[in-house]
Amino acid sequence: VSLVYVNLGFLVGSLHGDNVGESWVKSGVFSDFTNLRFQEADGNSATFLSIPDPVFSAVWALALIAVGIWGVHENRRFVVNTAAVFGSILFYTKFFEYYSITDSLAWMFVGIFSIVIALGFWKYNRLATRPAST
Repeated sequence: VSLVYVNLGFLVGSLHGDNVGESWVKSGVFSDFTNLRFQEADGNSATFLSIPDPVFSAVWALALIAVGIWGVHENRRFVVNTAAVFGSILFYTKFFEYYSITDSLAWMFVGIFSIVIALGFWKYNRLATRPAST
């Protein structure tokens, strides 16, 4: 289940990017913290390490591919399926965000592509659950 939570975090990061440490300061977690660097940074987002959303997306895509390959080698179907689902979410989110497609023909092709991917993973899961023939 933690794999789902991590991927949800990467989904938000891929949409908006991140300013590392900003939420710690603004939430008051370090309100009694005496380090001046954090106190001076309060309200000044330029002092935080900023990770733009394209970087988040690229790192997430590479991580999904690596985790998916590991899942296949270790026969972890949940991991493979989770990586595939979130990989599809990443692909479609970025595809429609980048191209701003409103054409109904594009939606039809994307729907057909989704069905093909789903059938491929359905077959993968069926083959993975079959007992080995002796």
